[in-house]
Amino acid sequence: MTFSTMGHANKFDLGTVLKEATACHPEENVVLLDKYLAAYCELARFFDLLGPIFGFVAKDLRDKIDTLQQHQKSDHHHHYRTVQSMMKFEVENKYAKGKLPNGSRSGSRLLMRLHRPLQFITEFMRRFRDSDDTEKIPTMAMEVYHRTLAKHHMWIIRKMAGVAVYTLPGRRKLMETLCKQEPEKVVELITPVVDAIQIIYDEIEELYKQYDLLQLW
Repeated sequence: MTFSTMGHANKFDLGTVLKEATACHPEENVVLLDKYLAAYCELARFFDLLGPIFGFVAKDLRDKIDTLQQHQKSDHHHHYRTVQSMMKFEVENKYAKGKLPNGSRSGSRLLMRLHRPLQFITEFMRRFRDSDDTEKIPTMAMEVYHRTLAKHHMWIIRKMAGVAVYTLPGRRKLMETLCKQEPEKVVELITPVVDAIQIIYDEIEELYKQYDLLQLW
């Protein structure tokens, strides 16, 4: 199931994120790319459901997900089963920092565009979990954005993000509008979701470091 075929009417499901993120890392040094993308489809849909002003975030994530899924259907599909095998293949063939022979951007470059936003997502979820209904969600989101994604974005994107976060509703309204689960269940699910994502993030961050690709963007 590709992101582009998913319906937008259903609410964001943290349970789906937890299921796919847990399956994504079945053992040490293995991150299954299809499960990673399945988890990210749901995370990306969260941004999509926030409203049209967040469309630039959702569209960018959707493009990267779809292209990586196409890599998994290519002649070299067996190299794109895990993140580890993908990076090894692309580094050894000198594709990682550029494009594949068919002109598509490398999987390593595409994955980095998904990898970095995980910092924002996990930190925002932690802050959201520990907040109460009196906390201002736009302020929280902007603080997290400046500590994470802002350093990777151009000025115009930072300005758009600043406008976007201030359209966010309050804490309880955000949960009721976007999340499939009841508010109490959302808070309960956030911790295992963040823990699962953090393991994946750390594993992939180490790979980029190992292959000297941390500056890839």
